[in-house]
Amino acid sequence: MLLPELVAIPADPPFFLGSTAMTNVCYAGFLETGRVAAPPWWNDLDFRSPRQPVVGVTWNEAMAYCIWLGESDGGRWRLPTEAEWELAASAGLPSPRTAWGDEIPKGEIPEGELRGPWEVGLGTPNGYGLFDMGTIVHEWCFDWDDAPREPRR
Repeated sequence: MLLPELVAIPADPPFFLGSTAMTNVCYAGFLETGRVAAPPWWNDLDFRSPRQPVVGVTWNEAMAYCIWLGESDGGRWRLPTEAEWELAASAGLPSPRTAWGDEIPKGEIPEGELRGPWEVGLGTPNGYGLFDMGTIVHEWCFDWDDAPREPRR
């Protein structure tokens, strides 16, 4: 299982986030345990590239994956809170509209016909070294929009 590089995010307290979304190659090992069923389009060729982000999983399946990762490597894995995700996506910029500031640079999101999500890490990382924050697929957070706005746990 090849996990994304972990990036330290400066917050109070600091936390770590994968430099990319979890990929199909990472999630495949979890599916082999039989704890959850494969997402509905797992075998669809447009969604099966090993470097594509995992799609079609429920919040509970994402949580179960984090638990399994911790059991596998002894780490403490969890989904980021919404406040943590927003801080990480903004790279600490004050209220930007995108991870790059107020405008998305050309080439950072797919243009034209695209079948399935594009592979992770193809664009430019944000100021914290994170790729694809909010541009490829929707991402689960531990909590939701009515949670506290500060990235504290």
